[in-house]
Amino acid sequence: MSERPQPERLRETMSLPRSLEMADFHVELPDDLVREIQELREVEESEYIETVRPILRAIMANIRRVEGEKIRGDKWVYHMLPDPNDPERNNPLVVLPGHGCGYEKASGGCSMCNFAGEGRDATKQDVDEAMDFLISNQEDHFVHKINLNALGSFFHDKELTPDLRSYIYQRIREYAEKVGDKGLVLFVTEGRLDHITDKKMKEMRDGIGEHVLLDVGVGVESTDPLVRETIINKGLPENWEKRLQIIKEYQPVNVETHIIFGTPFLDESQTIRDTVKSVKDMIEISESEGDSRDLVLFMVMNRKPGTLTEYLARGDQYQLPNLMATAEALLKIGELVSLDSLKHVMVFGLVGPDVHAEAGTQYVGEDTESAELKAIHEILLNWRGLPEDLDKLRSAFDAVPKEIRTAVGYHGPYEGVGLTKEEKKDLRTTVAEAYYRLVTTFFPHLEGLSFEEISQYFKKVKV
Repeated sequence: MSERPQPERLRETMSLPRSLEMADFHVELPDDLVREIQELREVEESEYIETVRPILRAIMANIRRVEGEKIRGDKWVYHMLPDPNDPERNNPLVVLPGHGCGYEKASGGCSMCNFAGEGRDATKQDVDEAMDFLISNQEDHFVHKINLNALGSFFHDKELTPDLRSYIYQRIREYAEKVGDKGLVLFVTEGRLDHITDKKMKEMRDGIGEHVLLDVGVGVESTDPLVRETIINKGLPENWEKRLQIIKEYQPVNVETHIIFGTPFLDESQTIRDTVKSVKDMIEISESEGDSRDLVLFMVMNRKPGTLTEYLARGDQYQLPNLMATAEALLKIGELVSLDSLKHVMVFGLVGPDVHAEAGTQYVGEDTESAELKAIHEILLNWRGLPEDLDKLRSAFDAVPKEIRTAVGYHGPYEGVGLTKEEKKDLRTTVAEAYYRLVTTFFPHLEGLSFEEISQYFKKVKV
């Protein structure tokens, strides 16, 4: 047993340079620790989440501080996205400069994301350049889509100051007045639900004017709290559904909910079932409010440097989902929701800005050589949720030979939606054991402490 560290020593350790030595995921754990983790299978879910998350935040903070500079925010960047309402159109999404995601600074960030790198404050000049670029791409279109975002959350005051947000609203309002009755202006942005307040939404609506359409993207990732909070490290408030309702009060507005596909620690069947259930849940929430215009973004996982997913992949503990599993998930969604609802499910995450590729981001399907899988990839890249998209995907899916399915590691199709109670208990064990190995690798002097003791220490220490 190692000597038990005192909280003061732990604080010192958190401030020291650290490395990303690879954990031994196969080392045998002490019997008393195994028993403790087994007991966590039976506690209330909220208690399990509260125990695990401080350790996950410390793990994420360590990964970020070692590798978080690979995607920086020192200039505005963009990438082109297909328009869900116009097959002939692509729209630019612009991300303004910044000092990284504010949630990452406070809680280690989400396990699949890397908007952690330092950059610089966004300026009015950045806004002007970005707006001019976005406006230049609106010619000959009735709907003028202005898609402008911060690195993490548009509504976080340390990412974009209130004054700069007000200037953005002013520029959008002026542009809408110029467009007049010749078209509609749609402002698209993204933010964390914990930053959504009546005050900020009112400032936005008053600033852009009553006639500008508004789309607000928010990350939910999974409607299963165990997956969302102990693997994704999303950190959503308990009343996150009410935050969606706050957004909806400032019409005309649509909500774009992000659901991730390819979560670590879930096997192929589980990640399909979790994502399908989450997408279905979000559609039902939207339709229960009598609004069918909201979108659900089916976000296919990619592998970014400086993330837990990338670290696990390097240790052979994670691999990106394959195209067959991705296609199956969408086909299952198509079976469970109406064709009208399917039109509100969009596919993202298969491509990204050049700055991400330059930093080493890997995307599902980018190196596909099989003609059959290339056909699926092409359908997903151009997915607009239309009945013909579903038919094309089904045909392409069925056309993939067994040997190719086996070669990419696909073992479906699978039955069911969501995780079973027993699967969730097993997942608790898998996650806790992995995090113990990780945290004692990053902070070796913690070895010998119980899982609960490590959790309590990290609750007291700012990561």
